[in-house]
Amino acid sequence: MMKRFKEGDYVYVPSNVLMFLYDRPDLPGPQTDYKRSVRTKEPQHLMFVDQSNNNWVQVFYEGNLWTVKVDHVYEAGEERE
Repeated sequence: MMKRFKEGDYVYVPSNVLMFLYDRPDLPGPQTDYKRSVRTKEPQHLMFVDQSNNNWVQVFYEGNLWTVKVDHVYEAGEERE
């Protein structure tokens, strides 16, 4: 089931989630240049930007678009650890 978020919504990302930074966040995966990754140390409320497929979403974090597995992103208020 594809999660449905709207651009500009705030979403909840728990701690210990791996997020990826690509040169082209609209095309996550091997067709783009990987820049780096971070693991969330604390739960985050981040702005949802886009969901280009069933597996990945883009969120705004520290001034960049980061790619996160959709399984680790929840509606704000649906907070989990």
